[in-house]
Amino acid sequence: MTPRTETAYTPHEGLFADEFRRDASYTNWRSRGTGDWLLIYTEDGSGRFVTPVGSFDTHPGDAALYAPGEQQNYGTAREDWHLLWAHFIPTPRWQPWLRWPVAHGLRMLHLEKGEVRDQFRAALLRAVRMVQRKLPGALDLAGNALEEALLWANVAASREPWLSMDPRVRKAIDHLGANLREPFQLAALARHCGSSVSRLSYLFKRETGFSPGQYLERQRMRHACELLRLTSLGIAEIAAETGYADPFYFSNRFRRLERTSPSGFRRRQQGDASRKEQALSGPARWPASAKNFRSARRCCSQRATAWSFMLPGKCTAIPAPMKRPSFSPTFMRCRWRMSSRICITSLAGNWSSICST
Repeated sequence: MTPRTETAYTPHEGLFADEFRRDASYTNWRSRGTGDWLLIYTEDGSGRFVTPVGSFDTHPGDAALYAPGEQQNYGTAREDWHLLWAHFIPTPRWQPWLRWPVAHGLRMLHLEKGEVRDQFRAALLRAVRMVQRKLPGALDLAGNALEEALLWANVAASREPWLSMDPRVRKAIDHLGANLREPFQLAALARHCGSSVSRLSYLFKRETGFSPGQYLERQRMRHACELLRLTSLGIAEIAAETGYADPFYFSNRFRRLERTSPSGFRRRQQGDASRKEQALSGPARWPASAKNFRSARRCCSQRATAWSFMLPGKCTAIPAPMKRPSFSPTFMRCRWRMSSRICITSLAGNWSSICST
């Protein structure tokens, strides 16, 4: 398959996607590629891609990705090819999701049958449908759908252990996470996952290191920590939100896993937040008049911590407990006898005069 003529391409801004069903005569050749990214997903049939290192055929579940400027040479391999494709200009946030593994000289992913493949295909198909609508904000909605597709592709490219986990265990984990408030029944969970109680317990322990009940309890406590940190709900309300009818039992289990009570956890989080706010507020500043030593002494007496005073020129504040640093001869030192023993340094010649006390 060697196309003889260049395939036309019109530069665009943003995103354009479509769905093709093409016979054996379909070819595409762009010697210098395009100015955007091109994603091609094989829905059915087979496509053939030619790269500088050789050629290969794609099958259902295969996705190919061309970067800007890469030579594009592809077409139908046999009788027909059903493909979904999208030309797009990614946002900076998308860049890490485009680092697909390279095979045969081209970024390629094979999506096995299962959740990742189904979600990727559904999101890409939504992008195709949304591009064709005249709805206000349709391109933005299409971009959101394409972003979801790229995120699912990134899941497949990351080779996370989640992908190799038994499907029954993944289904159990998803069910437990979506039903934190519901009473836990192992038999009902096993029926939901299409497995026996003993088999599910064995698989769950092997894959996660916890029994289903232990895993659920940790997920409940994790959710409780977020509610304690981000809301003002009472302990009894948080207990109910996480599936505990008895707030005292909830508090005991929380203390056992988190090594503190729910109230203590909340106080600690609020204290950490307060300290962060103080840190972000910045260091104390020198009074507006650098010669106002009384104001400076008052400021210094209010804090025993290190100070960074903003004086004309480059100044460095050194707290009293620290030793005076050694400077090269090109630096000059001036020590003012103040309550906090502040040592201010400046480049020689930076000030025309130094006030001394």
